[in-house]
Amino acid sequence: MKTLLAFSFAALYGILLRFFFAFYSDLLQVISVSLVILAPLGIGFLTVALSGLQRVKNGWAAFFRPWVTTLVLLIVTILLSLEGIICWLMIYPLFSIMAGFGGVLAYIMLLRKKRQALHEQRDDILDDFDRPDLLKMSPVLLLPFVLGLVEQDRLLTPDTYTVTREITIDAPPARIWSAITSVAEISPEEQQGFFTTVLQLPRHLRTTLDTAALGGHRTAWYERGLYFEETITQFQPEKIMTVAIKADPGKVPPAVLDEHIVIGGRHFKALEDTYQLTALPNGQCRLRLSGRIVINTPFNWYGNLWAHWVLGEMFQDLLDRIETRSTHPAQ
Repeated sequence: MKTLLAFSFAALYGILLRFFFAFYSDLLQVISVSLVILAPLGIGFLTVALSGLQRVKNGWAAFFRPWVTTLVLLIVTILLSLEGIICWLMIYPLFSIMAGFGGVLAYIMLLRKKRQALHEQRDDILDDFDRPDLLKMSPVLLLPFVLGLVEQDRLLTPDTYTVTREITIDAPPARIWSAITSVAEISPEEQQGFFTTVLQLPRHLRTTLDTAALGGHRTAWYERGLYFEETITQFQPEKIMTVAIKADPGKVPPAVLDEHIVIGGRHFKALEDTYQLTALPNGQCRLRLSGRIVINTPFNWYGNLWAHWVLGEMFQDLLDRIETRSTHPAQ
């Protein structure tokens, strides 16, 4: 019973905190240190503090026990439409690790109190979750609320990153270049990436081009009404093409992408893509695709890890498709 109460109270604390940040969205940032770092710290602390030393036997148990709470929180917030699946998938590893640290912090506190009680030869080891002394945990639980109001967007720091993938193709440059500049209709069988097939990210349908020249306009079309406008800013036929990407978050249809990771939004922007084709001495060609992006969060290093995974998969999928269409023109 006590275990269920510990998980329930800790999960309820997390849900109330998320509602608080949603209600005061003009003052509080969801992608923030307060909600992504301090909130799980409090959730983990509360989970272990309410469980007590009788159920949390060691530091490892204290670290992993709060992961049950974060999993409950994940499921409930998705069911309540407070968070999208993609956003939760990206933040869950960091969120759970911080909850684990909060659990370890509570375990150390309880262990210290137990040793103090034994030293003073008292029989109350402070293992009951309803003991008044455990109210000392309140500063940890209040930190996200208080610091969230202070933090706001002050810790947002935009950084530019580059994601690069390349492939060697056994085909002439002219044929490869034709597959690069515009993309004919793409079948579902040509896109088998994890994020497209499992997480149902909008599937790339086609890319149209009005003029293969400097200043030319391309439009990349995706499922569910999503599209991106591109302008050619560098162009040397069969050598290099750079396209500047314009994404208006206001035109992204609802429920297509989570508001916190929408391209062109507050936290993530795609600046440009560059296709560089190099003829090799053996008759093959090396095609390199690079994308410049801007990540604007308090923990850009973490966002960069996900950007390299997600965009890297998308780039590799595109390169593989160009290779297939170049070596088997009928497909």
